[in-house]
Amino acid sequence: MLIKKLVMAIIRKKQTVVPPDTDTVELKLKKEECKMLLQIIANSTFSGKDIQILYDTAVKLQRSMLK
Repeated sequence: MLIKKLVMAIIRKKQTVVPPDTDTVELKLKKEECKMLLQIIANSTFSGKDIQILYDTAVKLQRSMLK
């Protein structure tokens, strides 16, 4: 009986819904909008601390254009 309770508790834990990441935003852009944003990024100057997040954002924009 104890084993059955333990198994049921494990199953219930796995069935709990994990809340979505609140730091993520779903955004749908047209290809023209992605292209414009990439052009703005390419023609701008950024400081060293912004380079990694800028790179990651540009990669996401490029991938969304290829879909």
